[in-house]
Amino acid sequence: MRIGINASFLAKPMTGIGQVTFNFLKELKEFQTRLLDDGQVSNFKFQNEVSSFKFQDVRFVLYCQEEPKLDFELPENFEIRVFLPWWKRDDVIRQWLWERQLAREAMQDGCEVFFSLYQSATVFS
Repeated sequence: MRIGINASFLAKPMTGIGQVTFNFLKELKEFQTRLLDDGQVSNFKFQNEVSSFKFQDVRFVLYCQEEPKLDFELPENFEIRVFLPWWKRDDVIRQWLWERQLAREAMQDGCEVFFSLYQSATVFS
């Protein structure tokens, strides 16, 4: 299973959503580490009506507008994808273009779940 995460606000660490994104990723990493250390990974599953996935089989794809500066190492099942829309000025137009391109990138990467830590205009069609 591939889970996409909109991590664009890691580029703005002093904003509220930048801090939320940073701390969410840190807690997700620590949660995964605790499961591995306790040997509980095989018992923890994401489940839905069709199938279930073990935590160690999940790949997280972080979508960023620039290479994030983290003070911790991400586990091997985390992938960072960095891209920018063609509009370079940091304004509403760029944000709208980013949301559209983000959906295309996540679909091309085969993400089955997409998670955004803020209310966004990302539209999957």
